Amino acid sequence: MRCEILADSVGSAQFFSTPWCERLKKQGVLIHQSLSIGLIKAILVRSDLRNHRKLLVVDEHIAYTGSYNLVDPKVFKQGAGVGQWVDVMLRVQGPVVIQLLAMFYADVAVENRQNFADIQALWRERWPYVESVGLQAASACSVLQTIPSSPDQNHYVFYDTLICALHQAQREIVLTTPYFVPDEALMLALTATARRGVSVTLIVPQKVDSFLVRYASQASYRLLLQSEVKIALFTGGLLHTKSVVVDGEFALFGTVNMDMRSFYLNLELTMALYSKAEIHALSLQQQAYLRDCIYIDATRWQQRSVWRTLLENTVRLMSPLL
Repeated sequence: MRCEILADSVGSAQFFSTPWCERLKKQGVLIHQSLSIGLIKAILVRSDLRNHRKLLVVDEHIAYTGSYNLVDPKVFKQGAGVGQWVDVMLRVQGPVVIQLLAMFYADVAVENRQNFADIQALWRERWPYVESVGLQAASACSVLQTIPSSPDQNHYVFYDTLICALHQAQREIVLTTPYFVPDEALMLALTATARRGVSVTLIVPQKVDSFLVRYASQASYRLLLQSEVKIALFTGGLLHTKSVVVDGEFALFGTVNMDMRSFYLNLELTMALYSKAEIHALSLQQQAYLRDCIYIDATRWQQRSVWRTLLENTVRLMSPLL
């Protein structure tokens, strides 16, 4: 049985230095570092690009993706004082699993020449099966679309999809994200959509594990509230789910935070949902989050101290780096 792990070199640095890594290798598990860095590499290649995808593929038949990192939420970053991390994963079957598997192996293959040769050989061996699964697409019950995004693409696919979805909304948009540091275009899309009568609700955690992100995010609240965007603060922990539901007819779900790092620098994975059953289930999850939220009062927010606003705007100048 082939078992492989691909983890970001920086995000999982602690794992790579633990005895567990060597124990897994001795048991035959293939372990790869994604976007590895070093002193010489830092001079020759960019070291700020990170693999932020979360994906599990089992026996080429079942896959899971979403916001969940392979950590125990009961103990992860408990010293940050933000509570337990709250996540959701999507379980999929059918032809989309092969697409996700191909993306995983593409990330493995680009790390070095040996990986590339090994993956080519593996894919040639498995191609008859891959081809047969592809023929099942016509009989699939749900309509899903894989949207991988990375900085080497000609277009920022997820970002363009998100902006288009906001502009096409007719009734309601609900977004959840742990980190909200929008650029001008996203702010314009959100505020313009709310001003033309669409109900826009942004759900973010009341507390986040980054001081800078917290203040950079709050710098955008004034304009959002003035445009009648509803901002809900989740009090049940660090809400880590990344989701967008538009009019109950289209949804985006995956690993992308609403910040410029996720939009432009990270390797990310998003699923576009078109089937009403899946969209409804995601919408119900968002409504469950809202039951544990408090809404920001626009009038009280406007009355905050000048020094607090100055701090937020100052931190926001660093938002492209967050």
